[in-house]
Amino acid sequence: KGTRVGTLQKFLNLYNKTSKPVDNDYGPGFKTDIMNFQKAVGITADGETGPATYKKMIEWLKKQG
Repeated sequence: KGTRVGTLQKFLNLYNKTSKPVDNDYGPGFKTDIMNFQKAVGITADGETGPATYKKMIEWLKKQG
């Protein structure tokens, strides 16, 4: 829970072109979205937002200009 989760939810809304509610809660739907992102970028899809996941998120954001 918390604003860090909210920031990740905002990222996933950008990445997935969705407008899911940002509720700062790491629930099952959020974990699934993280795992789908991890699969898409070729890293271990464990649903945890560790350094490799953050790195891929930053790389994706940089490509957006």
